[in-house]
Amino acid sequence: MVRPTLYDPKRHPKRAKLYTEKGLTTYQIAAKFGISRQTLYNWTKSHPEFLDALMGGRQFIVSEVVLSQFQKARGYEYEEVKSIGIPKTKKDENGNTVEYIKIVRVEKTKKHQPPDSGAAKLLLNAYAPDEFKNSMEHTGKGGGPIKTEGGMSRDDLCEIAADIIRLSGK
Repeated sequence: MVRPTLYDPKRHPKRAKLYTEKGLTTYQIAAKFGISRQTLYNWTKSHPEFLDALMGGRQFIVSEVVLSQFQKARGYEYEEVKSIGIPKTKKDENGNTVEYIKIVRVEKTKKHQPPDSGAAKLLLNAYAPDEFKNSMEHTGKGGGPIKTEGGMSRDDLCEIAADIIRLSGK
């Protein structure tokens, strides 16, 4: 007989939100609680505050990613920190020679990350799909059918296609 798992309304929702915000999967969250994934799903059905906590954690991640995409699409400034060191040696407590790096200075450089067109396109497709849709419409002039040139009828084209298929051995 399987032991029943006790749900704690004070502890589990807070931890579930924290785990979700850190990017853990439902499988990993269940493992952290010492329960099966099915029990985790059962808790989401029987405890609305638990489901809200999981969804809140996911929403946090989504908002972080959207913010990151906005920054990437617009470009941003950042500071690069580089530690400059020189190789040194010393003796350890057993008399062995140990190599290490002695940091002599730290350089900080302001850098600019230019806008990323891929991130901009993704955001425009999501936020203004009517103006920046990521699809191509195949219509002719004025929204009508595409007219083909060359004067071949549909029957002629079908006959040529059948010949190509027959000659290719398929």
